Amino acid sequence: MLARREMPTGLEMHSAVEIPLSAPSLQSVVRSATYRSFATHPEGVDGARAAVGSFLQSDSVPYVVMRKDGEKTVELRPLVQDIVVESCSSDACEVRMHVGLSQEGTVRAEHVLDVLGFEAPAISIHREAVSLEA
Repeated sequence: MLARREMPTGLEMHSAVEIPLSAPSLQSVVRSATYRSFATHPEGVDGARAAVGSFLQSDSVPYVVMRKDGEKTVELRPLVQDIVVESCSSDACEVRMHVGLSQEGTVRAEHVLDVLGFEAPAISIHREAVSLEA
C-alpha cells in the first residue's frame, strides 16, 4: 500500500476511512486545544504564577497581532479557559494551557506566553490534545 511506504518509520496505519467531500472540515469542528510549553520567565516561578493569576482574573486581555495587511487586535481572555504553571527550573517554566477555538477567533499559545511576560521565542510549544464538536 502506497500510504505505508510514505509514513515515517515507527508509525503504523491500522485502518483508513473515506470521508465524504460534504463532511465539515476538521478545522471547523475543533472546539478547544490543550498546549504544553516550556518558556523562560524573567521573574521565575513566582513571576510566572503571578502573571497567570492576573491574566485569569482579567475580563479583557487584548493582544495586537501584526499581519501583512496591518495590525489586528485579538481578545485573548475569553478564549483562554485555563493556564497552569506546572513547574520551573533555572532554565524554563512548564506551562499548560487550555484554549477555546471558534469561528469567531483562535488563540496562539505564543501570544498568551507573550502577554504573560515569558521570553520569546518559547523553548517549545506542543499541542497535546484537541477537542472536537460532538
